[in-house]
Amino acid sequence: MGLRLFTVSIVLWGFAATFALLFQCERPHIWDLTPSRCHNQDIIYYANGVTNILTDVVILALPAVILYNVQITRERKLAIFAIFAIRIL
Repeated sequence: MGLRLFTVSIVLWGFAATFALLFQCERPHIWDLTPSRCHNQDIIYYANGVTNILTDVVILALPAVILYNVQITRERKLAIFAIFAIRIL
């Protein structure tokens, strides 16, 4: 249940971030990026970046949580987690 909720929240955040970026400026002057015609772009970019970093951390931690309860040797757990941790690079 928790994984589905996390997946749904990521999808909803993706749609919300896309619409926030698409419609940050008034229409029909969407190409005019002057501050008087657009919302505060810095807040949108920072919120998008922070949320992406947080979801990456959670996605990176998921294999560790799942592997904790698997009955295999510690060396194999570390090897499997190392494979998933390559995502950091």
